[in-house]
Amino acid sequence: MQKTAVLAGAVLVILLLMSGCTGNLFMQWDQPEVPSSSELNGKASTDPDGFLSDVEDYLDGGAINDSNAGDVNTALKDNIYDPSTGAPADEQEQKAALLIGEVAIAGNDNAGKVVNNVAGVLSSIDDGASGDPETFIRELLPAGLSKPEFDAMVAALVEAGEAYLEFGNSIGSGATEETVPFMSSADIGDTLNRAAAGIAIIAALDALDGGGINGSADGTTDTTSLYNVVYGLDTFGGVDPTTAFDDTDYQGAQNLLELAGFDVS
Repeated sequence: MQKTAVLAGAVLVILLLMSGCTGNLFMQWDQPEVPSSSELNGKASTDPDGFLSDVEDYLDGGAINDSNAGDVNTALKDNIYDPSTGAPADEQEQKAALLIGEVAIAGNDNAGKVVNNVAGVLSSIDDGASGDPETFIRELLPAGLSKPEFDAMVAALVEAGEAYLEFGNSIGSGATEETVPFMSSADIGDTLNRAAAGIAIIAALDALDGGGINGSADGTTDTTSLYNVVYGLDTFGGVDPTTAFDDTDYQGAQNLLELAGFDVS
């Protein structure tokens, strides 16, 4: 449970960082409009840096939703960086990876609820209130979802988690704010919060695919077993997904924790 405790502490720090943020009081009037998929692809292919800036504006302005998140991430993946190809190779690709994760979660309200649940669930585990993996996942995920709603949420979190894992792989062990200069301490905290939600779901799927914790889960993994665990119809069968944070297949997660200033040795 050492890595879980470290992650819980990390998420609590994130909340402190976020508490000092203020919103845009005029967001409802100056919300940017996300253009068509063809326009998104055109901008991403001809002006990738400008497109990355546009996506940041869409996110900051609350313009990303379930109807356009897929188009935005397709443009990012087709033209700048695709997590399925491995770790980002340069700063531009790293920025794209972070945006893919944020867009995926912003495009699904239930995925956003999971991000909001991360701190409370992990801190309760750290306090010994819910130490079994079934309780962990049931407290993390929102209740009362239909299977299609559940699948859409999981798909968004897996897409985000894969992007964050590869970003973590790209920064390497021992990364700091100095080695990732385009991220502020608040950026790092926000990233870790979203990454923890996505990676936890990937690890949960990994624990249920018959091979133990080995990094094998991805966007093609069947979600039925996880749905059954969440709604009390199945268990993890003795495999604990929280051990993923001790596993070399999840080195990217450990690198993210180190970036946030936590000792994961």
